[in-house]
Amino acid sequence: MALTPNIEVRDKYLLVTHKPGSAGNTEAQNFSAELAERCDRENIHRVLMDERQLVYTVGNIFDLMGIGDKLLEDMLVFRFHRLACVTTPEQLHIARDFEAVARNRGMNYRAFESIEDAELWLSEDAPT
Repeated sequence: MALTPNIEVRDKYLLVTHKPGSAGNTEAQNFSAELAERCDRENIHRVLMDERQLVYTVGNIFDLMGIGDKLLEDMLVFRFHRLACVTTPEQLHIARDFEAVARNRGMNYRAFESIEDAELWLSEDAPT
């Protein structure tokens, strides 16, 4: 199933929301390039991904690593500064596993349980 993102420009970040659906390895990798291009076009390099409507279908840690590699490639090209993800409590463990993969690859990526916490982190001026 293809992701159906809606990307809105906010003051300091791009907000990405999705229609209800599922997302696995291929969908996430394909969307990564689209998101990176939009960041570059808008000259905004902080992203809040509201993924509370998605059901993750990544199979294992190797799927997460593949997504992380693609995101890292796009981050290096388009200079993502911060990526925040908000998901449901039931799927937070998957988002936290991906956070570990992403941070081990040098990305400034964090998973959150609330939009408010993610927005606060995105608006900080500190580099981490």
